[in-house]
Amino acid sequence: MSFENAEKKIEITFKQGSKSLKILPKAFWDTLAAKAKVRILSSVNSPLCDSYLLSESSLFVFPQKLLLITSGQSSLLAMIEHVFSHFKIEEVDAFFYEVKGESYQNDFMKEAFALSQLIPGTLMNLGERDSDQVSLFYMDRPSAHLKNSEATFEILIHDLDPIFQEVFALDKASARKWLSEGSGFKSFFESFDVQDFSFQPYGYSLNAIKGDKYFTFHVSPHERGSFASLETNFVEIGAEKLLEASCSLFKPQSLQLVSYSPHKNIEFSAPQSFTLKAQAAKRLNNGFFLQFFDYRTPIAADFVEEIQMSKSLLSHNQSDFLKGDSPQESAQDSSASSVEDLASYGEMFSHVPLFVHPNPFRVLILGDASFSVSREVLKHDSVQDCVLVCKDAADLEASKAQFSWALETSKDPRLSVKIQDLMDFLKEPEHQFDVILVADAMIFSRDGNSLEKIKELLAPGGILVCEASSPVAFATEQRSLKSLLMSHFSKIFFYNYLKLSSKNALQSFVYVSDNYHPVEEFDREKALKSKIDFYYYNSEIHYASFFLPTFMRKNLLQAKSSSVLNPTNSSADISV
Repeated sequence: MSFENAEKKIEITFKQGSKSLKILPKAFWDTLAAKAKVRILSSVNSPLCDSYLLSESSLFVFPQKLLLITSGQSSLLAMIEHVFSHFKIEEVDAFFYEVKGESYQNDFMKEAFALSQLIPGTLMNLGERDSDQVSLFYMDRPSAHLKNSEATFEILIHDLDPIFQEVFALDKASARKWLSEGSGFKSFFESFDVQDFSFQPYGYSLNAIKGDKYFTFHVSPHERGSFASLETNFVEIGAEKLLEASCSLFKPQSLQLVSYSPHKNIEFSAPQSFTLKAQAAKRLNNGFFLQFFDYRTPIAADFVEEIQMSKSLLSHNQSDFLKGDSPQESAQDSSASSVEDLASYGEMFSHVPLFVHPNPFRVLILGDASFSVSREVLKHDSVQDCVLVCKDAADLEASKAQFSWALETSKDPRLSVKIQDLMDFLKEPEHQFDVILVADAMIFSRDGNSLEKIKELLAPGGILVCEASSPVAFATEQRSLKSLLMSHFSKIFFYNYLKLSSKNALQSFVYVSDNYHPVEEFDREKALKSKIDFYYYNSEIHYASFFLPTFMRKNLLQAKSSSVLNPTNSSADISV
């Protein structure tokens, strides 16, 4: 059991007069924890607050409020459904759902869309794209009891001093000693009831309560992506004092600060040796005052992205970017996933085969909930029929709410969207296609006949392109995929592109055909004369993408065909 970095936070405050949460039996909280896919490790109780330390999280229960902080892998939607099976939505006074960390923003968009069907709200992304953004969904109905609410202060700490991996790999006694005696935090906890837990192989969580005040710490000192967080409503001791103690203890390379206050901003001085990268100060629609600060590098790019999330997501509003109190440039599409990544992905997925096929009229896309591939396909005038098959309607609606171009693409009369499982679609195809783009190569492992069915869907001279992930992280899978394809096609060529924001930047597709060579029959003149405004793709990139790194070439040369369907070319070349 280990506590993962990146966190989710749910905070629900109920109106005065609603039944107290503290009178609910422990069985209710056991079920809630199980719904979130965690379990209760220990608890501490006081008349004003019950503290539960969970296997990957912390839960605080007040008479009219519950607060759950958990890791990125846990399930919160099921937990929220459990809560609202006992309470009415009309009883909610304030609702916050926050995700801390870029890695889980795609899941966050899906969850925010699901929540918007239940709770009218606004989604915000705090910080720079392709960074450790903080994403927030909150109920934008004004709080009726704002004056009785309290401020909260969060310190999110990234890239800790490597020594902490050793400290927090020991036991909770060593971790607590380091935390309380080596940093100045001891004075904060002197009269608090404390519970803590050390995770294996390393990691540490601590809850502390005193009356209706709480502290919670989570530390994940992994060698890569180390992370620690502190949250408290005990702001009377001063945000600056907490910040100084946190920096002194963890010696981070970067940190983010988030505060919610019913009345005014929380004041503190900028930490020494840090440069302000992004900031925001905004009065939310529910009445709370939000502050966000991102300290790390010399580059200053300050903004907040905001999207109204209502039950009808066919239209939405976005706020201007914020820089201090003055607006910057006009609102842009929000980025749960990097806009630049979607551009490079969509362009390299679609334009490579479409500039090889002499007359692509019908195109089938299996997957692509973001519409990024559909958008590029429909830029080709020859395409008159594009079918997009996606099994999750919520993903499609979330993309349309998040990206203005996704909504525009979805309205193109040449595009038919089918909400259907990919395998079910393959059982009853309508007609053949000139180009088929498969965004989920796992479809081949789910059904041994799926590749044969897809080949049957290809019109004479058709081209198939499949997403093939990272040649570094998925070398074995790429080799297996090639072996499978060799059993059905004569021309198989892997090609690469760069996912600009990812640590695994090098990503692959595999081009498959029985007729057209992706380089020799590439229509360069057509590409050069195209009026398409490319972001990543161009004719030189088209050629260059098929020249593979040596390690990747050696890996793919090991692929063996498992069939003799194409004995004349069982070692299909992988480079030009």
